[in-house]
Amino acid sequence: MLLKNALSFVFIFLSVNCFSTEFSDLRQRADKLIQNAESSMLAKHGIRDRVMPGDRSGLYLAISESIPQSRLSSIIRKTAAIAKSLDKPISVVFLGINKDDKTIIEFMRRQSWLFSIIDDHEMLNLTIDPVPFKKAKVTQVPAAIFIEDNIAMKSTGYLAFRDLLESKAVIDSGNTYDVVEVDLMELMKSKIDVEAMEKQATKNHKSYWERHVFTDLPTGIDVVVRDFNPEVVVVNDILDKNGYVAARAGARINPMKALPFNRVLITFNPEDKRQMLFALEQRSRALSNYKVPVLLATKFKSDRGWEFFTEMEEYFGTTRIFLLQESIVNRFNLKTSPSIVEAHPTMKYMLKISEASCFTQECML
Repeated sequence: MLLKNALSFVFIFLSVNCFSTEFSDLRQRADKLIQNAESSMLAKHGIRDRVMPGDRSGLYLAISESIPQSRLSSIIRKTAAIAKSLDKPISVVFLGINKDDKTIIEFMRRQSWLFSIIDDHEMLNLTIDPVPFKKAKVTQVPAAIFIEDNIAMKSTGYLAFRDLLESKAVIDSGNTYDVVEVDLMELMKSKIDVEAMEKQATKNHKSYWERHVFTDLPTGIDVVVRDFNPEVVVVNDILDKNGYVAARAGARINPMKALPFNRVLITFNPEDKRQMLFALEQRSRALSNYKVPVLLATKFKSDRGWEFFTEMEEYFGTTRIFLLQESIVNRFNLKTSPSIVEAHPTMKYMLKISEASCFTQECML
């Protein structure tokens, strides 16, 4: 899945001022949700660019803000475990936004805790998509949904994904909640010119890669391994919700003391077969060590656009692929690709940055 301009964990956890990017991150997440909503309406590309128009084949978990946060957290973790055991991705979906929300960003801000949980699970993604709700006629949540050949089956209350896949009879639970969100598609249609939006969306999709400015890095010749201290300096006083100073300007904070770095950032050039193989091997290594691999592509053949990107997705499987951003390069002072950023194996609260050599027929560390 392409999440353009979004790497929320790195931006929030390791930005120069680790608290300064909250709203920019929300805007990026809002942009993602808008794109997903648009793709639902157009039934074309976006995060499901490999699915035929109108199709929604796959597994879904329908949720709503009406579900108490403690129970929803438990439901998400159980769903992640099921997705892993089935080796199938599950999309966690909202019908739309709350009727009292003035903007999607307002809705997004309340869901930041949910994004944090879902980001830890590779087989899950969170989006706004009313189509599964409509196809399965969902009015109560949580609901497990399986769509195949345009036919939807559901289980309300129970997470009966396996039974749905095996076409077994399912029994609904009475422990459910009303859907409180408003259908985003209907809301959008009431406020915009749908035909004009379709034309603009199609135009933007076709020209996206022509307009995109890639963050490129030269291919590494020498192996360079260095230690990196993720400590940041607080630029302005940080206040809690009651107005008390939680951290004063000038204070030095190491975010790894509060939250372990369980990612492995893998930067690579998809146009270089050696780097593709290196990234694939590092992805496997990360997974074997129970880490979350994050693939950061520097550039690729823009003339082939989405076709080339689809090939990358198929090459790496279910791992999400991001486009390398200049802020990441600057933050870690990356000089070449491919490179690896990971928790230091021996030094507590430190990171290890390894830049590989591709001087021969393969890239090595």
